[in-house]
Amino acid sequence: MVQIFLQGYFGVVSVCFSEISSVSWSSFMSGTNSGTHDVYGFMNFKPGTYELYFPNFSNLKAPTLFDELGEKEKRCVVINLPFTYPARKIQGVLNSGFVAIDLEKEVYPSSLLLKLKEFNYRIDIDTTKARTDHEFLIQDLDETSKIREKITYYL
Repeated sequence: MVQIFLQGYFGVVSVCFSEISSVSWSSFMSGTNSGTHDVYGFMNFKPGTYELYFPNFSNLKAPTLFDELGEKEKRCVVINLPFTYPARKIQGVLNSGFVAIDLEKEVYPSSLLLKLKEFNYRIDIDTTKARTDHEFLIQDLDETSKIREKITYYL
């Protein structure tokens, strides 16, 4: 049962199969399951082969909610959403989240890149250093969150 509130919706959400974040985020964005969006995990088989590849946003076979809103000429601002790398054109702006690896490919439109650099935006925290330095982890999380907040207000 979905309850409608003044600021949005609240309801029970069921987990998709398989319970892997790449599948979950793809299902969330598209409102479909793996059989439709074609993301089955962090590794997919190339069709007709046993060859594996790492699927990314360009492999998503279903339109996303921001694609559908864009068709209705609604502007979307998507910030740090996992499994949206590499960023692609949407009606609005897209700033990819986890598993982005290259800042220049994680943002649409590319003109936003200069502002991200101005804010010292980082894709993620430094997990390698954070493993051994817990104080650094807390500071890095705090700083990363503050930078994302600035970008959010800017957009």
